[in-house]
Amino acid sequence: MCAQAQVADGSQYEEQEQVIDKLEVFKIKGRDKRGHKILRIIGKSFPGRCASVETVKKYLEEKVYPKLEKKPFSVVYVHTGVQRSENFPGISTLRSIYDGIPMEVKDNLQTVYFLHPDLQARLFFATFGRFLFTGGLYGKLKYVARLDLLWEHVRRNEVEIPEYVYDHDEDLEYRPMMDYGLESDHPGCMVLAVHPRWTRLCQSSSNREEMVFLCWARPSPQEQKACINKSGAFNYDAKFRGATAKPLSCLQEDKELSKDGFLLNHARVLVGSGLETFEKGKSALQTWRHFGLDWAFVDSKTPIQNGVKFCVCLKEFLPWMMMPLEVVYVNDKRKANKAMMSFGFGSGTLQGHLLAGEERFSIELDENNQVWWEIKGKQKNEGKRKGRYSLCYML
Repeated sequence: MCAQAQVADGSQYEEQEQVIDKLEVFKIKGRDKRGHKILRIIGKSFPGRCASVETVKKYLEEKVYPKLEKKPFSVVYVHTGVQRSENFPGISTLRSIYDGIPMEVKDNLQTVYFLHPDLQARLFFATFGRFLFTGGLYGKLKYVARLDLLWEHVRRNEVEIPEYVYDHDEDLEYRPMMDYGLESDHPGCMVLAVHPRWTRLCQSSSNREEMVFLCWARPSPQEQKACINKSGAFNYDAKFRGATAKPLSCLQEDKELSKDGFLLNHARVLVGSGLETFEKGKSALQTWRHFGLDWAFVDSKTPIQNGVKFCVCLKEFLPWMMMPLEVVYVNDKRKANKAMMSFGFGSGTLQGHLLAGEERFSIELDENNQVWWEIKGKQKNEGKRKGRYSLCYML
């Protein structure tokens, strides 16, 4: 559809420019609720593999920046449906485009509303984004999980959003695990019938130097052990240790958690019924199948016992990342004379994890013979972290 080239000549530039225009990758229309112009960017439409760096930079210089009129503006970036193989131009290209943005434009940028971020995007910006995008851009990034939340900041009737974005947003309401990348919305993908309950309690770390553990290849057991040995102790206050074992209502009423910067998210989903379904979910949880992904895993031989340390390994573009945690508690309950049971465990983040806090995975069979999983999240906007980072490469 367009010429693939690192450097585009005149004819190639015109062809690539026409593609960008036709796909409406960049469009200035509408305003946010502070009256600032909106630059809408559709990530799925970006021809990352065929548009040259020079073409994109020239297009922005000629057709986008002048329309901003040297006034404050905001960006709505729609990440819905983005495919790394098709839409991601590469780290060096992103840095080159960013470096080409005039300082006046950078200063006038107020907020970047990042719609439908997936886990990989969050991890990319939490690691490489801090080093690639200097000048305060990372601090202007605001993740927006749902369209309803976007409309709290942007005038709804003035910004055009593709129909597939609305469809995806509706899917997220019924399949919330897609937010975390644990479930695919692609029709050709198979999804497990039973999911465990996932509870997360997390906040940003304090203003101190942080370690980030990276590995160029899939981390071996020895490399994971080295990460754990370097990680040290928990990176959150001991008074919050085991907090995720409490009922949701207790977390909602705990003012001390909110005062300390924690925010609560919650979703509860029915996944099936009967003892067999519960046992399948429990078995999947005990063997870490909830992390059985191409780009994320936990060593399936890791025992779920108090005090056991382990790594969640995540593939973030080129390197793998290792997130160290420790099992804080294990609950395996069955009520006498009733067919009610639950299994779950909570794990706390160690130094070197990009978040600070606690997460809980559990599955439950209730008194009505129904099997439930639930997400309870307590977290703080990671974009406000100001700590320094040490990159620990496992070579």
